[in-house]
Amino acid sequence: MAQSYVTFTGNGTSTGPITLGFNYLLKAHVKVYESRDILANTGTLKTETTHYTFNTAGTQISMVTAPANGVVITVERQTPNDDQIVPYADGSNLIADSLNNSDKQTLFCTQELEDRQELSAAKADAAKTSADAASNAVATIESLSFPSDGSVTLTGNLTITGTVDGRDVAADGTKLDTIESGATGDQTN
Repeated sequence: MAQSYVTFTGNGTSTGPITLGFNYLLKAHVKVYESRDILANTGTLKTETTHYTFNTAGTQISMVTAPANGVVITVERQTPNDDQIVPYADGSNLIADSLNNSDKQTLFCTQELEDRQELSAAKADAAKTSADAASNAVATIESLSFPSDGSVTLTGNLTITGTVDGRDVAADGTKLDTIESGATGDQTN
């Protein structure tokens, strides 16, 4: 389950509300996108008041205009990870809120990283499943002709069912498999 984002699929009539399901330090850290790809860092960034509004508690947003049918809205927390939100200074008073916010910044950045890693792993699994399915695909050939000059070459393991030139290839293969290695023509069986 995602720890730093939620999605909402538009139906052309509903504007939400979309429950955030995650905490944040500042509203500025909450971003709303249309057609977001978190891994590729793409999507159309929406702006507060123009495209969406927060409820009073800051736990839900509503779109100003209902997203079209099938349009995915992503509400994502993006905690700054390149600078301290609460810098410490020698001789200053260290209060609980400052320590808590500093700790939350680390926690939120970690959760956001974990979400990206899970998305990346899911994307890799989907690609592998798709590649596996493609490599395991079997084609059925109803009719095939080869040029008489021998320019077509088949390689790899071939499985043939039915007959070739009236011969049952599977039955003949079974017969050939039972011939002993090094057998000579003077054997009776």
